[in-house]
Amino acid sequence: MKSMWIEWCMVLLGLMVGTSGCAGKPAASKSAAVVKAVDVSAVTDLDGRAVDPLAVVKDRRGTVLLFITNDCPISNGYAPEIHRLCEAYMKQGIAFYLVYSDPSVGAAQAKKHYADYGYNCMALLDPKHELARRAGATITPEAAVFEPGGERVYLGRINDLYVDFGKAKFKATTNDLRDVLELVAAGLPVTPRTTTAIGCNIPL
Repeated sequence: MKSMWIEWCMVLLGLMVGTSGCAGKPAASKSAAVVKAVDVSAVTDLDGRAVDPLAVVKDRRGTVLLFITNDCPISNGYAPEIHRLCEAYMKQGIAFYLVYSDPSVGAAQAKKHYADYGYNCMALLDPKHELARRAGATITPEAAVFEPGGERVYLGRINDLYVDFGKAKFKATTNDLRDVLELVAAGLPVTPRTTTAIGCNIPL
């Protein structure tokens, strides 16, 4: 009876966690075990062309998938930093892709959002969560960094500007994504790591 009671408690706890809307994600949920090869045939650019962002490309040092959405305040608040990261590292051989994984955000909405925020790196639609599953991402904004061989070396926040939903520092003091990209750009080894992203859940 005791073990059955514990199992029911775990089920109820899982349901409570799964119903949260905007939250920080526990680091334990980001283990490397969630990284699996998936079919990316359903991933397209904003004009409907199929794209495999993790395909092997000559001279590419790494690939960044930045999971965003059009109506998350924290995701939109990171637009200026995303601009800076794209401008700094795309010219160093690192590919950047903005990924819209909300199935309710179609091409027209994504194009408008992309234009409104003046993004300059490629954007993709991921309505079936193919890339989200590949990266292990569940939050917007959240960044995943892959080496050319397909190994994920980072998953988590862009920086520590937000300490909770609706609570931000005056200025970020830890630039997690930038620190990883410095190593990738320099061709130095990266120890796989994760951090907790703060933002809105990617809708299932």
